[in-house]
Amino acid sequence: NAAQSWLAQRMAAVAGPHHSLDEVKKLVAAGSFHVMRGRAMDLLVPPMTYVAARAFIAAAIQMLTVANFTKTVPLTYDVADEYGISIDGVGWYIKLCIDHDVPEVAVISFHPPQWPMRTRAGTVNPP
Repeated sequence: NAAQSWLAQRMAAVAGPHHSLDEVKKLVAAGSFHVMRGRAMDLLVPPMTYVAARAFIAAAIQMLTVANFTKTVPLTYDVADEYGISIDGVGWYIKLCIDHDVPEVAVISFHPPQWPMRTRAGTVNPP
């Protein structure tokens, strides 16, 4: 029910990310990550090239800390962690998970936030 769902989301927010941020960063540093098209790559290319967009996303993920974590959300077959970060004054919403079968990080969303995001590192605002 709605109350249990709300409670589960609050507990996840208190507990921290579902996916180890250290493991996420190791996989991304090794080049083991896939950027989904719709809410991530398609919003960066153009104006960036594909190579530049992948490099920017990889660099942004390396900058993340647990203080940038906002919440864990359910997916059809897994859960994803959501982060908010400001880079050079521009806010970014990042949703990702680890596909342990490959293994690789799946970057599901990477774009400016649509609404203000509250993180322990501060509020990340839309453009």
